[in-house]
Amino acid sequence: MITYQSNKSHKVKNKTSARKSSEMVKKPRPLSGYTLFGKENMEKFKEEMKSLDTEMKYVEYMGRKWKQLTSEQQQAYKDRAAAVVVEKATNQIVPISYRVSHVMKYGPFYLSVLLLLILFGLF
Repeated sequence: MITYQSNKSHKVKNKTSARKSSEMVKKPRPLSGYTLFGKENMEKFKEEMKSLDTEMKYVEYMGRKWKQLTSEQQQAYKDRAAAVVVEKATNQIVPISYRVSHVMKYGPFYLSVLLLLILFGLF
């Protein structure tokens, strides 16, 4: 079983917690406009950074470029990133074991609600 941890660091209190934290996997963050901007312009920015006199990290350079964009340009990247997230979510395949367990867990509830709606003539 894969467990997720938040991106905040935490102190380990005992050996059991240490073992659990070593088995934990960081939950991937959804794509943002900032990260989309960085991915699309990575090669261009790396070439530009080679010609600079001072040496800086890629993330720092990208952050400066992001801040130079107008709010409309930033919003365009944010909208495109949101569209990618929605597309990935709609195309994601749900394992059959999850679907079966979901039906087994919530099926009786849905059935009883449906019967009540039919009984009261609302369906």
